[in-house]
Amino acid sequence: MKTGCMVMGLHKGSREERELADDVVAYLSSKGRKNVFPAFLYGEDPYEVMASKFNDEGIDTFSIIPLCISEGKQSIWDMPAAIHLPDNSGSWTMVGEHDVATRFATAMGRNPLMAEAITKDLGEPAEDTGVLVLAYGSNLSQCGKTADYYTEYIRSKGWKAAFGFTGIGSPDVSEAAKLVSEGCSKITVVPLFTTFSGKSAESAKGALKDMGAEITYAEPVSHLPEFMEIIDSKIPEGW
Repeated sequence: MKTGCMVMGLHKGSREERELADDVVAYLSSKGRKNVFPAFLYGEDPYEVMASKFNDEGIDTFSIIPLCISEGKQSIWDMPAAIHLPDNSGSWTMVGEHDVATRFATAMGRNPLMAEAITKDLGEPAEDTGVLVLAYGSNLSQCGKTADYYTEYIRSKGWKAAFGFTGIGSPDVSEAAKLVSEGCSKITVVPLFTTFSGKSAESAKGALKDMGAEITYAEPVSHLPEFMEIIDSKIPEGW
């Protein structure tokens, strides 16, 4: 058995997503993980990437790490399908006539280490400042539960906080208006994203300009060191 770690991002065409994938690969390699490499759901064929690692390097057992914040259609079905798995519980696929073993990791999800990191990054609560947690959204419930988990943790530290979705589902970014009605003249946006760019992010930024508050943006949660620690914890020992 020769193990490898596939760090699977979404869009190869996004500079920010390529840079994040490269950073994760470098971090995992620095922690002694073996044969770590990136792949992307869109912009290349992850199955061909896997096949080349099998054919050229003899890697026959893969840990796949999705660069996703919460479980959803992409992490449960789309990413596994791209490497010929039925879903993220699939344990093997075929390369030619050969079996290769797979272990699909879960998304970051609701993690107390990340919750503490977010609130530490925010600092001490301020009476005139609210926190708006933004997520893309999903037709599945996990994204909403994840956003609500971090929002409630932020509230538990004394902040006025709300969450909204930039893409799918409700509530949307207009939740910021509730914070304004609670006396917040300033709003700090916490992007519950790996990278906060693209159409939905720009649309959200445009809408928030008209909320009647001073808006500042924290870095996406993937920029916090704890994100890398959580990713590393998803990989089996010895890989």
